Amino acid sequence: MAVCHFDTPGRYFGKGTSSCYWATYRDFTGKYGDLVSNDFTAGCLVIDVPASAKGFAVSGCGTLTR
Repeated sequence: MAVCHFDTPGRYFGKGTSSCYWATYRDFTGKYGDLVSNDFTAGCLVIDVPASAKGFAVSGCGTLTR
């Protein structure tokens, strides 16, 4: 799973899959404290990416739309 620099906060929607993980990060030091929010879910999903997030990662979530 790659973490991407991200500059578009907002609400994202997806149909998801049977195994979806997403996370938002406030920094890229690799420390647990960098994590803003995350979830492991199946099926439809809504991800709120806050303005404080500098990075966003998804794995197995399918296509997301705003």
